[in-house]
Amino acid sequence: MEKPTQTDEDLEFYKNVMEVLCGVKQVPPELVDNQTGRFIKDRSITHLPNDRALAIQYLAHVVKQLGYTDENIYIQKQTLPRTSKTLKRTLLIDYQNLAVTVPGSDHILSNEIIYTGAHYDVQNNMSSCWHGDVRVSPKASSDHIKSQYVATQGADDNTSGVVGCLAILRKIKREGVPLKRTLKVVFFDGEEPGVWNSLCVGSNLYTSYMFAKGEIVKGALIIDMIGGPPTTESVGFVLSLGLAISESSVLNKIKELNEGLEKEIIATTYHRLDNNNCVAYSDSSVFDDNGCPTILLGNACIYSCPSFYHTEKDVTTVVDWDSFKNAVKLACHLLWSDLWDIQGN
Repeated sequence: MEKPTQTDEDLEFYKNVMEVLCGVKQVPPELVDNQTGRFIKDRSITHLPNDRALAIQYLAHVVKQLGYTDENIYIQKQTLPRTSKTLKRTLLIDYQNLAVTVPGSDHILSNEIIYTGAHYDVQNNMSSCWHGDVRVSPKASSDHIKSQYVATQGADDNTSGVVGCLAILRKIKREGVPLKRTLKVVFFDGEEPGVWNSLCVGSNLYTSYMFAKGEIVKGALIIDMIGGPPTTESVGFVLSLGLAISESSVLNKIKELNEGLEKEIIATTYHRLDNNNCVAYSDSSVFDDNGCPTILLGNACIYSCPSFYHTEKDVTTVVDWDSFKNAVKLACHLLWSDLWDIQGN
């Protein structure tokens, strides 16, 4: 199969979607019911109400612009109670996942499914984060938190992963990629804990639904933070692998791309590293917990926790588009390679 290609038109598409999701540009007016000037300003689960529902509307809009129809789209909705020890209250929170199905072309293998996806919620700069990144005392009052609250764009974490998934869907339509197996692209809600002490709510809800349907899942490639800039402390990609996938088979497939990207890979053998690193429990780990051959693809910022991580400094201007495009190229190569022939059940 030909290597995935990218153009200046692709880059314009990436940037436009990134800026809308990050609140730099307005959403299309037809999405806001007789309103104008609406922006997606807040996708953090800490502050309610917020713009996560509008973000889902916009993502479905973009998917349809790419040539997919309502038959390809499934929106999973569920309301769950969540308790915050910091805010000292319990609220009902609406979670929404958006799944896009690309049917496989092989009459037998199309019954098998490969997943890719990214979380579209973000972490605000006032919430407790992993690895000691705590900006609010657990004893802080809810009024203090409200007064200090600052929404974040979450450009790298994880708008970059969302745009990467849209880029994959765009390439499939534009280039007519003949996938043997069915591909499902899922935009997950609630990966970040906010102040609710609940990780990966969306991916847990979706995998429960997925297995209740009896799906035959051959593997999952989860994309998280592929836009961060290369620095002296973070260069290259993280390729974090689950227990049910072979490291050698993945690296061999990357070498087949013949563009030297394997030299930029930091490969791990398990999704959860020690507490000094930033690859902890994420959506990829949920699939791994369920026995799926799983890859987490991110840039090295996910490993080194740069200064903009989980802060209001994670804005569109931090995105390194060359690094982003290489990550998309790598994801596409893995997704429509024969890697999954030897993985899964």
